[in-house]
Amino acid sequence: MSDRSECLTDFDQWPCGLAVMDASGQLERTNAFLRQWLGMDAAEQGGGVRFVDILSRAGRIYFETHLRPLLLVNGHFSEVSLELERPDGTRVAVFMNGRATLSKGRMVSAHFSMFRNEQRQAFEHELVAKRRESEAFKVLVGSSPYAIMSVRMDRTIRAWNPAAEQLFGYSEAEVIGQKFDEILVPPGDRKSLGEDLQRIT
Repeated sequence: MSDRSECLTDFDQWPCGLAVMDASGQLERTNAFLRQWLGMDAAEQGGGVRFVDILSRAGRIYFETHLRPLLLVNGHFSEVSLELERPDGTRVAVFMNGRATLSKGRMVSAHFSMFRNEQRQAFEHELVAKRRESEAFKVLVGSSPYAIMSVRMDRTIRAWNPAAEQLFGYSEAEVIGQKFDEILVPPGDRKSLGEDLQRIT
C-alpha cells in the first residue's frame, strides 16, 4: 500500500468530519464521516463542489465575511458554531475548527475539522426558551395585583413583588434574607407557627 493510500485510509478513520479546501475554495478532500453526514459520494470531492456549498446560507455568509478573513489574518479559527446543509436542505449543526496554509499573504489551502453539535445546540435552545419563560413569569409576578413572595426552606425571603410591598409596607430590599415569620407574624404567634412548620416538614 502506498503512503498516499495509507494517508487516505487514516483520513477516513478519524471520528469527526474533515475537509480540505484548495486555494480556489474547492473541496479537495473530505473524509467518510463528513460525507456520511452530508449524504455525499466520495466522487463528489474535487468535482467542482466548493467548500461553502456544504454550509447553510447563513454559514456561507459568515464564512466569507468573517472566517475566511480570519484565516488570512490569523491562519486559524476554532470552536465556531455553524450549520452544514445537505442536498435535501436538512442541516447538521457542528463545531468547526480551521487552519490555513499561507504563502505570501495568500491562502494555499485550508484544513477543517468538524464535530456534531446537535445536543448542545438543543440544550442551548432549551435554555433560551426557559430563560424567556422565566423572564415572562417575572413580568407576570411583578405586575400582579396580588402579594407574592418566594421563601427558602429556612423561611428566609428571597423575592417579594411590588404588591407585597404595598400590602405589608416593606420594600424588597428590606425583607430579602429576613425570615418571613419575623417580618409578617406577630411575636406571640411565632412559636406555634414554627411548631406547625416542623410537623409539616
